[in-house]
Amino acid sequence: MCYELIISTNYPDDLGRLNQPNIYFEKMEQDNVCQNLKYPYQYRIATMYPNCCSCYLRIFGFDMAEAFNFEFVPYQDWCEELNENFDNAQFLFQVIKNLVNQGFNVDSFLAWNSEENNPALKSMTVKVNQTVKENFAFIHEVYFNYEK
Repeated sequence: MCYELIISTNYPDDLGRLNQPNIYFEKMEQDNVCQNLKYPYQYRIATMYPNCCSCYLRIFGFDMAEAFNFEFVPYQDWCEELNENFDNAQFLFQVIKNLVNQGFNVDSFLAWNSEENNPALKSMTVKVNQTVKENFAFIHEVYFNYEK
């Protein structure tokens, strides 16, 4: 299985203009939106190349996040985390932070492919200006709402 990260926002311009090598904002059609998200413009995040999964992000499984008390933590040697996953997650977090600081709403949900509409196991508010970008990770089956 592969991870699928979906973000939504009320930012009206196409986020696809921010595509980078390894991160692609793929706008979702209205008939395929993620029911867990609140805002009108939804994007599936592809990593490594267009139409790929979201696996190449820094991702914690729910159990791992629970062990960390749902805190964002620095690199963990025992996890053998990949540098490209950190870079991709940091870039995406910076995009989200920029949008929030410009006054736009953003939320996200990470799940296994085809399980994006399953209920979230937990909801979290991520304070973007209080979160260390280098420690940020997405968490499987956790809904994130981003705030200043």
